[in-house]
Amino acid sequence: MKKKVIIIVVVLLLLGGGYWLMNRDKNDDASNNAQPAASTSGTNNSAFDALATNGASYAATITATANGKTTSATMEYDKNTGAIKYSAGSGSSAATVIYTKDAYYICQTASKCYKYPISGSNSSGFDPSSYEYSSDKLNSLRNTAVDKGTMSCPAGTCHVWQVSVGGYTSTIYIDTATKRISQVEGTTAAGSSKIVYEYKDVTVTPPANAKTLPTGNSSSDSSYTNPY
Repeated sequence: MKKKVIIIVVVLLLLGGGYWLMNRDKNDDASNNAQPAASTSGTNNSAFDALATNGASYAATITATANGKTTSATMEYDKNTGAIKYSAGSGSSAATVIYTKDAYYICQTASKCYKYPISGSNSSGFDPSSYEYSSDKLNSLRNTAVDKGTMSCPAGTCHVWQVSVGGYTSTIYIDTATKRISQVEGTTAAGSSKIVYEYKDVTVTPPANAKTLPTGNSSSDSSYTNPY
């Protein structure tokens, strides 16, 4: 099967796990309907203080609701290697993408994995930066941050901020004890999204049995089965 066909299949598999989140900046008009968090405490941009997510290993649960359908996915980040693992779907619709510094891997099952050069990572249909908050990204959000006070969150107690970027408004929950991002929520006319971060030891290991496909259009792999 041609590499192009395999990529298309994986993109379809990943749609339910976070496509709406990755394309949220395209919903500029719909973002005017974003729902703010309850009770405003005012604006104090200088107090917006969060640690970048790449400063520790974590597992993130990503939930998206659109057109009355809720889907979920997980993303794991290994701080020691910088590797990222993203998993979405279940059964015949399951797919996993693993990023390392040298390559990225797409797996439909444990025994069906394919390796591609990192230079073509945009073709995987998954953009890790949609779920990561670097120092630069946080600094850019600080200018729009509106203080929503202190609320409960998955980490316990969080300082809550409403931020805007690219016409999209979201709410960030920052753990008052660790200053790490605990949760990010967003709501537009198109649907809603939520990312919950759990900081813990994570090891992301690329599959040793991954096949490296030829880049020519005439290449094929009879062992790959299109679930659709």
